[in-house]
Amino acid sequence: MQEMLSFMRSPDKTLPESVKQAWESIQDADRAKEDAFQTGHMLGIYWETVARWVSMRAARDATALKTPLYLIQASDKTDPKMTKETYAKLLNHYNPFATGSTHGMLAAHVGIRVRLLEALDKKTGLVKNAEGTIVKIIHDPLDDALVAQAWSNNVGNETIYLTRLPQGIWLRMDAYESAPFVDLLMEHAPGIDRRKAAGLVFLEPTTPRDHFTWREYSVQRTGFCISHGCVRTSTACQGKTLEGGIIIDAGAREQGAHPMDDDTLWLHLYVMLSRATTLKNLLLVRAPTAEFLLRGPPRDLVSRLDMFDHRHDLSSIEKTRCH
Repeated sequence: MQEMLSFMRSPDKTLPESVKQAWESIQDADRAKEDAFQTGHMLGIYWETVARWVSMRAARDATALKTPLYLIQASDKTDPKMTKETYAKLLNHYNPFATGSTHGMLAAHVGIRVRLLEALDKKTGLVKNAEGTIVKIIHDPLDDALVAQAWSNNVGNETIYLTRLPQGIWLRMDAYESAPFVDLLMEHAPGIDRRKAAGLVFLEPTTPRDHFTWREYSVQRTGFCISHGCVRTSTACQGKTLEGGIIIDAGAREQGAHPMDDDTLWLHLYVMLSRATTLKNLLLVRAPTAEFLLRGPPRDLVSRLDMFDHRHDLSSIEKTRCH
């Protein structure tokens, strides 16, 4: 792992056989069936890729955990009013940062790892990208019968398409110990772990003050500003060390209005690859040939890294596409 990354940073004129073999070893697609990758992380350059993985991963994990999958649709007010066909496209828009930091259709289940797409309380660690686990979804009482039937079936592959936004979602956050109700909770549930109780957060549906613009429409969205915690874009994974398996989609636009140049691809690849601590945890798909490593880092690496550090997941390209 160290040899491959070191060569990427400072390549020789010829590609060592050991580096070539390492590059090719992390492209064995059959390894995707291994438990490490089934339960690990998934990284991609574009939200078009990541959004598909979010829904796929949630459905797969819900089945594995034998728990119902909740489909939670955001509530939108649009001006002017949309047709059903147009609204369906809005709900399925891939980038939540183009739609009020909220997925149009959120697939979730008890036990799913999630991350915050907006900060809740920076002072207590509830910052953007803070991670946690859903422990309970408090559905609207009008969905009682729907939810009860799904849970009673107990077959492990039930899907609950809620007709109303849930009243809230209970999260147990990893880096949060400031729940204000711990003492009260301990009185009523003395068997609960105090530390786990201190990490509980009740996330209510929110409506941002600012409307977002999608095509020619002004939209006010109400929903939950969270996404899957194990599925990220390359910009959202920067600075993190990821344990377990990591599937990386290296696919980049080669044609169209905004193709990606090789220097930018190098930067995205290096950031994603360096999240792992060992080669055995890496699975690379749609990768360039090993000879790509000979090109080395961009000459203007410092300025590109600075741009990468401050890049918001909603790029100017994606904004243009939404108008």
